[in-house]
Amino acid sequence: MRSGTVAQSETTVEVYASGLINPKGMAFADDGTLYVAESGAPGDVMVPLPVNFGGQGPIGTNGRVSKIPQGGEREDAITGLPNIGLYGGIEMLGAGSVTNMDGQLYEVAAGHMTVSPQLSRINADDELEPIADLGEFNKANPPPPSNGDAVPLGNPYDMVNSEGNLYITDGNFNRVLKVTPEGEI
Repeated sequence: MRSGTVAQSETTVEVYASGLINPKGMAFADDGTLYVAESGAPGDVMVPLPVNFGGQGPIGTNGRVSKIPQGGEREDAITGLPNIGLYGGIEMLGAGSVTNMDGQLYEVAAGHMTVSPQLSRINADDELEPIADLGEFNKANPPPPSNGDAVPLGNPYDMVNSEGNLYITDGNFNRVLKVTPEGEI
């Protein structure tokens, strides 16, 4: 080996879990269980979409949050979440992201045409407890008209936590929302 040359190590990749449908954000709970937000499979009902979103799209309640215990198989944690497919179902919107802040799991729903995006806590029974209506906030604080063709109530994309707050990106409204655990936006 020449001086200054670094030997490359082999990269190993293995499947941690399978059976996910349109997975988005994920987070580990304190016990090591992995939670994954999934937009889910397209629904069976076609609805007209706003201009620039592909004419019609499938709508349903196939969004979910899955949990994967360490070394285990994927299980349903939360099911029946609203979802919608843009561009005929090519891009699915539904459960968008999960995060763990100080032992508490949170879920954020992505944009939807008929249901307002929500920030929720995931309780010990794997049920959602809504804490902030992001769509209502977006309706009261719309983006500038130059923003283009936004999903009407916003489209939360991902979420992280820092210093006791949740930060949620919105790709359609081109902003980051800061939300307290009590739901103040």
